[in-house]
Amino acid sequence: MSRRWVRWMPAAVMPALVAGFVLAGPLQAAAPPDLPAKTAGQLLEMVASSRVSALSGTVEQTVNLGLPQLPSAGLAPGPSEEPVQPGTGSAGPVSAANIGALVGLLTTPHTARLYMDGAGQQRIQLLDKLAERDFIRNGSVMWSYDSATNAAVKYMLPDGATPGANTGAKIPGLPGSPVLIPADLAAKLLANIDPTTELTVGNATRVAHRPAYVIELQPRTVETLIGTISVAVDSATGLPLSVVVQSSRDGQTAFEVAFSEVTLAAPPPSVFAFTPPAGATVTEQGAADHPRPAKTMPGSAPSTAPPVAAPSTVGTGWGTMIHAPAGTVQADLANNPALSALLHQVPGGQALETTLFTVLITPDGSLLAGAVPLAALQSTASPLAAAGK
Repeated sequence: MSRRWVRWMPAAVMPALVAGFVLAGPLQAAAPPDLPAKTAGQLLEMVASSRVSALSGTVEQTVNLGLPQLPSAGLAPGPSEEPVQPGTGSAGPVSAANIGALVGLLTTPHTARLYMDGAGQQRIQLLDKLAERDFIRNGSVMWSYDSATNAAVKYMLPDGATPGANTGAKIPGLPGSPVLIPADLAAKLLANIDPTTELTVGNATRVAHRPAYVIELQPRTVETLIGTISVAVDSATGLPLSVVVQSSRDGQTAFEVAFSEVTLAAPPPSVFAFTPPAGATVTEQGAADHPRPAKTMPGSAPSTAPPVAAPSTVGTGWGTMIHAPAGTVQADLANNPALSALLHQVPGGQALETTLFTVLITPDGSLLAGAVPLAALQSTASPLAAAGK
């Protein structure tokens, strides 16, 4: 597992697990296209050499992890606590509000509009039921905006900063967006293939009305909750259009993200221009603050929670587990009503069990998580506790 995923921990533990282990997207039902035969190696090369730099489209993200959909009330952070977003690299205790809001993302479907024109212009519009959230990059300026609170945050990139290679629909550094992008997720999955994974070519399909090849990844072990992961690759450009993961427990699709429509052309420049609406609360952050989003809202006191040790990994391959040490999880997590439907008491602590991953929280506030059954976490937790970790 990539060390960069570990750096998301512990504050973003559950999205990190999803991004690291259970990235998925739907393969749309349609008459299969007739495409020239390609090997798995040739399809990997197509993805690696894809240079799509401009597009607009709609991304659908759905989940079926065996969890109830949680209401947003009780999950969102309070006025003095904004969840640390993936990619910030910060470490600190996981609060009930943080972990609750993040789990809420895993139990709620999302629809988003995605726009991109090169590495310097990108926008995601997350369409909630009663509101819209925007995440925008226009050159050296980035914005996040929530219509529900009429609040915006402006981020300034350092001079000369570039987001990296422009390969696929990559929107690096946009803080706060919970939507997973098929091209980014597929790139991470395919880059981490090792001998523990069997790689095959699936049946050709259509995604967003475009003919696509399918690469299938299957763990060479039964000691994981991951079944088969399928990546649909655009036959013309090599752009990943969707990724789907099935649970080994029931063989059903558990997590999906895919384009329902896509146009491979540059959007108009006006799409990337953003002016906060009248009356909006605006917070500005300079180059020295990027890419860390604000941890406190204006007028609130900064967090005084002490930092905790960085998380580590235990095990290898599909059985890899993330371990965050004692003190990672705050005590209020156990008493938060919004999470009572998810956590349950088990020998050794409290657990969150889904069809694709499991989380174990021990009484001393340590945390173990992985795409493995609960028994694997419990058997690992005991020796770690004995060693004082």
